[in-house]
Amino acid sequence: MKRLLTYILCVLLIVSLAAIAVGCKNDDGYKTVDNISYIQTALYTGQSLNFTVSVTKGRSEQLFIADGKVGELKEFNTLTVVPLNIDLLNNSYNYKLIGENGELEGSLAKDNFGASYNAELSDITTIGTLTSITIIAVSIEDEICLVNKLADMLDAMEALEIARDSLEEQIVSETVDNEMQREIYIKLINDAKNPTSPYYWYIAYIASPTDYWTVLIDPSNGEIVSKKI
Repeated sequence: MKRLLTYILCVLLIVSLAAIAVGCKNDDGYKTVDNISYIQTALYTGQSLNFTVSVTKGRSEQLFIADGKVGELKEFNTLTVVPLNIDLLNNSYNYKLIGENGELEGSLAKDNFGASYNAELSDITTIGTLTSITIIAVSIEDEICLVNKLADMLDAMEALEIARDSLEEQIVSETVDNEMQREIYIKLINDAKNPTSPYYWYIAYIASPTDYWTVLIDPSNGEIVSKKI
């Protein structure tokens, strides 16, 4: 009897582990989490008279291609600094990124188009919630407060669940052997010309550059602002 009980417990454990392994399938059997090719999980922004700053964290294909397939993913932690004065475009800059539990320092590289400066950071979660950044050059040292744009907002996976539910009919119609035939792109966006404009979750289900569904979600309340099928 004891041996039988042990066997049953082992079987139950194996079943439980298998259920965890396929936990990315929803109730209808199709997988969505495995199809994510770009996901933004954190965004901090700030602005002064001299610069706009953003710090973005997430995971993405090493080379994102809108082909409906998911390639190898890598973590990214990207700092972007945009000078607001043309006289600031030809400097060399360093940064000091301050968090509640520490700081990161480094140099910024000018992008190929010359309109911004960027740096790939080590994992920003190691220094906790970001509070400020100082941009440093020979003639300037500018400290800028950073705002967590996802504080008290829906996170990426909560937004994805809303989008998935709203597109369930379309997703199921294309599912083959429990596999969804599209890749998923999840990004927090706003009006690029107006840094103070509100942010929305932009979620795209992509089959090709010309075949995609999109859902725009208000992160403050989960309302679907617009949808394209």
